[in-house]
Amino acid sequence: MEIAMTARDILQTIRRHCGISHCIQSRRNCSTGTCLSSLPEVGIEPFEPLKIQNVQISKGMGSLTLAGGFQNLLVRGPSNATVRRALLNFADKTLDFDLELPLLRINATYNLKGNVLLLPLVGNGDVKMALKDVKSNVATKFSIKKLPEEVIQIDEMKVQFLVGGMKIHLDNLFNGNQILGASLNLFLNQNANEIIAELRSDLENGLAKIFINLWNNVFSRMPIKLWLI
Repeated sequence: MEIAMTARDILQTIRRHCGISHCIQSRRNCSTGTCLSSLPEVGIEPFEPLKIQNVQISKGMGSLTLAGGFQNLLVRGPSNATVRRALLNFADKTLDFDLELPLLRINATYNLKGNVLLLPLVGNGDVKMALKDVKSNVATKFSIKKLPEEVIQIDEMKVQFLVGGMKIHLDNLFNGNQILGASLNLFLNQNANEIIAELRSDLENGLAKIFINLWNNVFSRMPIKLWLI
């Protein structure tokens, strides 16, 4: 049975376990489970499902050329993440961690136009996506900000990820032509790894911008003095 933890409880646990790395690895709720579910004690609202307003795609080279993006994304599964490695360094002002997510389910709308591995893709409508066995590395640089107490503020973030598998279904392709739409959806799923590889750079940059805001919301509620207890 899990016991609800306050921000002070979490940070005391981190300190007792001789650093954030050991704490996160031994108690997942020190990081993702608690923060992504909510921490009402310190004013952090739930964001599971994770709500993302927009992810833009602009790919104009190689075998995949696409313009447009995904809107109003609902992402389910982030709170099931496992932190495999985490290093917090106040001297260098860096925070790096590795995450593994078994499954992400995404519902959104899309608006895309271009070519995927030489096949045309034109459409706008609903999209459902499932990403399996996601492994992510996050590297950040932060500064100290007074609000009025000193807190961590992430200034830069770099996200890298690998996806074990993807399933996707785009509604309303080619103005609702069901035959062409079904054929393209089948093609997308059969070539998922190649498509992800082509889009990885845009997706990583987009996710970094989103996660900076999310994590700054978390850290702004946790004064640095609590880390030193």
